[in-house]
Amino acid sequence: MTFAASRLGAIGTLLLAVAATPQTGWAQSPDKPAADAANPATPPVNPDALALARDIIAAGIAEKDRSAVFEGVINLVRSRAAAEIPYAPFDKEPGLNAIYKRYDAALRARLDALIAARIPAMYEHLAIAYAQEFSMNELRDIRTFMASSSGRGFLSRSNATMANPAILQFYETVLEEGRRIADPMTESLRNELEEYGEKHPEAVQRFMDSQDK
Repeated sequence: MTFAASRLGAIGTLLLAVAATPQTGWAQSPDKPAADAANPATPPVNPDALALARDIIAAGIAEKDRSAVFEGVINLVRSRAAAEIPYAPFDKEPGLNAIYKRYDAALRARLDALIAARIPAMYEHLAIAYAQEFSMNELRDIRTFMASSSGRGFLSRSNATMANPAILQFYETVLEEGRRIADPMTESLRNELEEYGEKHPEAVQRFMDSQDK
């Protein structure tokens, strides 16, 4: 039996960790976000500056618009996550297609729930960033602008540009370029690991034993 057949299951775990996209990683366990997602761990922030930053966000992005602001990026995340699922072979197989559609619907529901749950923390992160980036005088000036007719909704509209088709196409292009770089490197890694495993089966056994602990 070849190394690939007998031991690639353990090495495959490592390869998946190396090759996994960010979407795949967190989509598998959205119920367990990173600890700092809801409670950002940051250096001390001037409370007055933070209050101003929160005022700026409140004036610039209406509460009802806060999820819609990032809808374009959210849709991109959804599409990239869905792209990880091999769909093509299923369209002519009703049983397999039903499984796929059930999984896809569940994935979308969990992604939606994750995004909705994280929006408040995301804007709190943004307020902290503003408080750290701008001086008190600058924050006051920005708040004054946000209170003006031109400023109201400014952040909603400027952030919504992230959903502009040109921006999303650029994201897709960069992601695809990254995949073209990563795929051959991942294949080379797989081959080298397999060759090493053929020569050093004891190392593979140690690795497999460590995964069982």
